[in-house]
Amino acid sequence: MRKLATALDANPMSPYHHVPNKDALLRGVARMISAQFRTVTLEDAPWQERIRLLATDFRAQTRFS
Repeated sequence: MRKLATALDANPMSPYHHVPNKDALLRGVARMISAQFRTVTLEDAPWQERIRLLATDFRAQTRFS
């Protein structure tokens, strides 16, 4: 949390105004990222294709510029 605050140029206690702890912060980040994934609506699509799309979306969302 201290490293995050430093990266944001904020007070080390500032994140705690928004989340109760590190686990809550990580859950929130995971939710935000996963909300960006495409949802495969084709139930007939092979599982391999659905996994490929999920992996592609995960990579796109987690890549740093």
